[in-house]
Formats: sequence, C-alpha cells, structure tokens
Amino acid sequence: MCNDCGRSFCAGCLHSYKLAARGESATLYLCPDCLKSRYDKKVQGYIVAGAFMLLIGALFTIASPGPGVIFLLIGLVSLFYGVSSRPGTIQESTIDELKAQQETKKAELAESEGVDSDTMYDELVTRYENHWGPSLGIQLLEDEINACMRHGQTFPEAVTAVYRRQEKKPAKQESS
Repeated sequence: MCNDCGRSFCAGCLHSYKLAARGESATLYLCPDCLKSRYDKKVQGYIVAGAFMLLIGALFTIASPGPGVIFLLIGLVSLFYGVSSRPGTIQESTIDELKAQQETKKAELAESEGVDSDTMYDELVTRYENHWGPSLGIQLLEDEINACMRHGQTFPEAVTAVYRRQEKKPAKQESS
C-alpha cells in the first residue's frame, strides 16, 4: 500500500522513498503519483523561495546595493536549482528492484563463501599492517569493518565487503 494515498499497488509500482527529518529517517513506499507529488512540492518550495529572494533583492538593491546583490544571487541560485531539479524520471527504486539488489548481494556473498571470513580478515590485517603499520593498520581496518556493521551487516559480511573493496582497487604501480 502507498503510505500517502493508501491505495494498493504491486511491488513493481511502489517506490522506496527515504524520508529524513531531525536526525531520524524512515522509508516510505509511494506510488508513482504520490512520489511525483512529493517531488513537485519540494521543487515548488525552491522556486517560491527563489522568487521571494529575487523580490527582496530587487527592493534592497534600490536602498542598499551590497545586501541587495547578495539576495539577488541567492534568489537566482534557488530559482535555478528548483527549475533544474524537476524530475523527468523517477529515480527511487521500486520494491522489485530492491529485492533484485538484495538477491545480487546474497549471490555475491555466497560466491565468496569458498573463502571464510577468518581467512579474509587475516589477509586484510596483513595488507593493512604492511601499508599503514601495525597499530594504525589494525585501527583503520577495524573502523572500516565497524562502519559496515553499523549499516546492518554481520561481522563476516562486513569483512567480505571490505575484502571485496580491496580486491577492486587498482594495484599501485611500483616505481622501477
């Protein structure tokens, strides 16, 4: 069901929309019409604010050119941002797309299960120690793993993610 209008939709039609306010976040599931409506309201806010700042800037420029020009610039930037932010296509993922991404992630994890996370961790410790030194290397590795775990990954998943990122990095060319 769409969280705004309450109508029922298939998983291919509902979009996941991240809502953040005051340090809290929530995920809403919105139909295409409600999602477009939310975008339009956001864009209209920038356009109205830009027009208001342009008006104030024009009035201030007559009385005091310095602040007036600043208001004019802020108004132009806000107006330009609002107009250019009008979405042509919806960029949020549908529930089906999110499920496909999760399946891909699970497949990647299953693919790497031939090597256990303890072996990966030991190899990462060696790499980090060789590159950064013993104490700093271990601290950087632990920070990177903890960052992954704060996003909901288990320790083995976090180690696998860090290991995969390290594998994807291009090797530094050694000078001869």
